[in-house]
Formats: sequence, structure tokens, C-alpha cells
Amino acid sequence: MGQRLALASTTTSEDQLVQRPATADVDSPWSSYGSTIRSISYPQEVGWSAWLRRSGGTTPGSSVPSSCTDGSRPSSSASSWGSGAAGFNAIKANELRLIGRRMVHDGHLQALTREFLGGGNSVLREWFTELDVDWVLMMTEDMPWRAERTVVHDRARRWIRGFTTMAHAFLAMRSDLRHAVEGANVQELQLGGFASASISKMMLFVDGVIANVDWTPENLPAALDVYVCISDATASSRDQASSTAQQIVLSMYGGAADHAGLVTSKRRRLSAAIHRAMRSLSVDYYGDGGACGAPRGSEVHTATQYTMDFVRLLWRNAGLASSVLEDDGGGNVVLLASDVMRRWEFSLASASMLLPDAALRCVFLLNNYDTMAEAFPDSGLQDEIGRCVERYLDAAWAPVLSCLHGATAWHSPPSVKLADFTARFWRTYDAQKLWRVRSPALRGRLRRAVADLVVSAYAMYLKEHPLRDMGSIMAPEEMEEMLNELFEG
Repeated sequence: MGQRLALASTTTSEDQLVQRPATADVDSPWSSYGSTIRSISYPQEVGWSAWLRRSGGTTPGSSVPSSCTDGSRPSSSASSWGSGAAGFNAIKANELRLIGRRMVHDGHLQALTREFLGGGNSVLREWFTELDVDWVLMMTEDMPWRAERTVVHDRARRWIRGFTTMAHAFLAMRSDLRHAVEGANVQELQLGGFASASISKMMLFVDGVIANVDWTPENLPAALDVYVCISDATASSRDQASSTAQQIVLSMYGGAADHAGLVTSKRRRLSAAIHRAMRSLSVDYYGDGGACGAPRGSEVHTATQYTMDFVRLLWRNAGLASSVLEDDGGGNVVLLASDVMRRWEFSLASASMLLPDAALRCVFLLNNYDTMAEAFPDSGLQDEIGRCVERYLDAAWAPVLSCLHGATAWHSPPSVKLADFTARFWRTYDAQKLWRVRSPALRGRLRRAVADLVVSAYAMYLKEHPLRDMGSIMAPEEMEEMLNELFEG
């Protein structure tokens, strides 16, 4: 099932599962098999959501303003990205394999296969209810399925769990039939019909979950993991047996060629959905200057955080996402993320113009650019951050220093110059002390830049223009200590 992660839990041994007495009845949809499958839970705080917190991104629960209803972003839960591929890959696939084998060992799957010839849909309903995916039977090719993100992710997890069990059950029965002395041909035909009907129904959900990426980009983790289940895109040598099981089961659906075509079709749909999601995130979000677009002072814009969460998601799953994109000539994650970064940088520049103060505009951009560079270190934004720091110094502190060296102060005595400088320094300091810079590293960089410019110029001026009464003048060391309180918010 791809690159599976270990999950700390109570281990169920193979002997316990295979030798467990057969309590399942073909007429009992809520059999012990179904109960056992549903009891296999997914880990909490594993994968994408936990990794996001460690990386400094937003966590589930943050929100975009409710006025953002243009369809490109959700009106709430701006970065509830779910657990992502890594979280889904922590599923206890081995226990599901053992459940599938027990179905065959107990003769339960054989009974369902025989009943299918006469029961048809009723047997499928019973089978899918056991696998906890009975809702799949209500899906059709021509019926669009749109659901809330939490529903999509929940059903994707249940689908992966059900498909994994189904795959290993069919594979185990096929293996047994190869060693059967008599009746194998008839049972092989019965199994082929039942498997084909089951898998064709299961494939409807693959298209459905991919389509939901168009509605909400946050559904991409679910779509990636469902795709992994029908391909060997991320199979490691350790998981080769699981990947082989998937391919064999899918080949029962229509042969190896049809399996390859099916995977290619889903990959192309997923690639197109990723591109559409990226385009929706790259739209100029601030064009009308409405409530959704206006920056809130120097703070990182919620839309920036949301977009970078998506970039982190792609970066976290770069191997799988790139394999989906590159096969169809759609580039790779690096190129796609770089394009989004360039477009978003332009959008942020437009957004900053809604702020009234040039220095505040610079700090807003620095906060947002730093967040972007953190999400995508190869973005090339470090040079732009450096230029933005210089623009900030020119906008915020050059006017303060002009009181000492500016043309208007040229003929003023030193005491007047220092008084004007001190007054302007305090106004600037009082305002910018309330501006917030999120990153400690960026905050420290800005403080050092201000001190290097202002304190050094101030100290030099005092040295060149000593006054008789120095008691009423702020010492350079005191000024530097004060500047270390800037940008606390």
C-alpha cells in the first residue's frame, strides 16, 4: 500500500485471526469480519497534520474570513488539511490482510461468491456493508458526488481499509484455487465475476474523491492515498507484496492491459485536479480590496497561510505528486510550487498597496515572504526578502535620520537637530513596537538592521557634535536596548 508507517497499537497475530472460529454467517451483514475491520482505527497526530505543526504551518481550526465565498477557497477551516498521505499510510495493512485471509479460511468469501450468481446486488450490499463501504453502492458514473472535506476524508479512509481487505481476500482465494484438486475452474469463473462487480463499484469512489479536489483543494491528501491503493507509485521493496496484491486483484477486473489503462486514467484525472487546484490558489485574491483581501496590519494573511499549507502538502508528498504530474507532461512539484510562489508574490504586492503606510507595507510583505520561504526553501525569495528589508529601512528610518543630516536640518544647531531626531524616533518606535513580526529569526534580523543603521548614525553624530549637557540625551546603548523591543505586536 505504498510507504506505510508503523502504528503503535495492540498487535493481532496471524494465528489469532486465521484460527479464530468462523462466526460469520452469509445472512448476517454485521458479522465478526465487519466488526473487526471497523475496529482497526487510524492513528491520531500522525502524518500531515502533525508534520504541519512541526513545520510552523497553520493547524486545523484556523479560518478564512467568512466573506471569502468566491469558490476558490473554503469559507471556513482554511487549513484543515487532514492527515495526508503519510497519515493514511499508517493504516494497519497487515491486520487487514489477515482478515481477508480469514474470510477465505472460514469459507465465507466462497459462500458470498456462490451466492452472487443468484443474489447479485443483495450480496454486494452485504459484502460492502461488511467492508464498511456500503455507501459506494449508491454512486454511479453519471452522478457527481460532492461532500464536505471531513466526509471525503472519512470515506477515503474507510474505502482504503475496505479495498485493502477486499484485495487480500480475493488474492487469498485465488491462491487457494490454484491448488484445488477439483472444481477450480468453476470457482475461478465465479470469483472473476464477483471480483469484477466488486472492483468496478469500488472504482467509482476513486473518480468521486478526485473530483472533490476541484471543490476543495484540501481533499488532495485523500485523493493521493486512494490513488496509491490502485497503483504501485510509492511501493517500496518492503511493501512489494501489498502492491502485487493490488495489481493482481485489479487485473481480475479486466486484465493487465485494462489495469494499466485504469491507473493511467485515474492518474490523468488526479494530475488535472492538482493543476486546477493550483490555479485556483494562484488567482489574484486581493483584486477588489474587499474584506477578504485587505491585509490586517503586518500580520501574515490567512490566504497566504492557506496557500503555503497546500505547497507544504505537495512538498510533503513530492515523490507521489511528481509521479502523477510528470507522467503526463505536467511538470513536477518543484515547478508547480514555484509557479504558485511567483503568482502569490505578485498578489501580495498588490495587497500591500491597501495599507496606508509604506513601512507597514514592507513589514507585511516581509512576514508573508518569510512564511512562503519557510514552506518552500527553494523559492528564491531570500533575495527579495533582503531587498524588502532595505526598502523598509528607507521608508521607516531614513526620515528619522534626516533630522540629523537632511537638507532641511542643515542650518539648525545640534541641539535642535537632536530634539527633532528624538521626537521622530519616539513616534516611529511607538508605532512599530505594536507591529508584529511572527518569525523570531526575521524579527531579530530587522532589529539588527535598524540598530546598525540608526544607533550607529546616532552615536557618530554625538561623537562629532558633543554637547555640554549630555544628561538629557538618550545614550546609544539605551536606544539599542529599546530597539530590541520592536515588532512584538
